[in-house]
Amino acid sequence: MRDNLHRLLVDLFELAVTDLEKLKFDKANEIHRVVISLYASMLELTQSAIILYGAQSHTGIDILLRSQLEAFVDLANLVREPEYIGVMHAEYHREWLKLAKGGVDTENPYLAYFRNNPNALAKLQQHEVALHVISAKTPPKSKLEKFQSAGMEHEYRSIYNSLCNDSHNNLRALTSRHFRRKTDHEIEIVVFEEPNDEDIIVSLDTLILFMMRGYEVVTGYEGFKTDRNPRFDELVAARDRLLMELSQQ
Repeated sequence: MRDNLHRLLVDLFELAVTDLEKLKFDKANEIHRVVISLYASMLELTQSAIILYGAQSHTGIDILLRSQLEAFVDLANLVREPEYIGVMHAEYHREWLKLAKGGVDTENPYLAYFRNNPNALAKLQQHEVALHVISAKTPPKSKLEKFQSAGMEHEYRSIYNSLCNDSHNNLRALTSRHFRRKTDHEIEIVVFEEPNDEDIIVSLDTLILFMMRGYEVVTGYEGFKTDRNPRFDELVAARDRLLMELSQQ
């Protein structure tokens, strides 16, 4: 089953990359540029996950999957509501300010570039002004609010929660990754051990799911002049069959 899902993921990725060249969009339109860049990031992250699976290096797959999911949430929000670009701009300025202020206000040796640097201070002020202007029109969104506005609260409280544990090396992730109970009184520590089939199947299918949803969003976006490849519907049907087989095992 896992190899069939991996093959399906590869087929889907190759289809999406081929069809990417057929997308027609306005390069001068910021919304179009950001939509394309989010979708392109999803493709690149998916490719990296495929490479890791092929190398039997599974630990990083769910970390990549988390980034893929976050890109999809931004993509879905932006296509649904173009004003969401304000949320993304505000985050850009806010994160830049966090970095720059750390260099200006502290003795952080990794941020020494910002200290006593007139150009850095001037840029800091520009970001502060820009953030103030944007924040007056666009309230910030928490991660939960982003998922909610994309109609994905269930995904936030389940899939995303699990993926964050992996990314943050939460004890739940460490236990699953490295601890194996040999007896009631003995725990074995393992390194580079392959996850069980169930975990790998879930990761592969989730990559497929959000890559499919990303393809649907982009090819259905009114701003782009494109037709959905009939082959995509065949891949959706193939996933349905595999999941049906899995449910009967």
